[in-house]
Amino acid sequence: MAKQLAPPVLQAGKGLAGAVVVLIVGLILHALCTVMMSATGTSMVASIFAPICMTGWLLIPATAAIIVGTIQRSQLTVDLPRRQANWQVWNTMYFCFRDDVAFVPGGPPFSPSQLPGFVATNTGPFASTVAIRDA
Repeated sequence: MAKQLAPPVLQAGKGLAGAVVVLIVGLILHALCTVMMSATGTSMVASIFAPICMTGWLLIPATAAIIVGTIQRSQLTVDLPRRQANWQVWNTMYFCFRDDVAFVPGGPPFSPSQLPGFVATNTGPFASTVAIRDA
């Protein structure tokens, strides 16, 4: 039951390190292709655009993944104090199997179906209990 009611675990920037590695590999391949193309005496346009065509499939997705991962990480950093406060409340909650209710000591009981909204917004029938306890 606790696993069903628990808030989701954060996994931000999960693929960020992999995206950085792919970007570095793509840049190295791009540099090698550029050197090889310019050494063969091809035109400047070909020596610039051919490596982009050959390594763009690595560079474009890796760059996009790094940008998205950085944005997610910054959003989670901003959201961290609220999540820590919610975890403190979550750790003080109790569940009564007999009555199928959850409660914070000193607060009214509530249905477990109300819990996801509470964890997400700190609102509900027991928001005043949380405010009093935190004060």
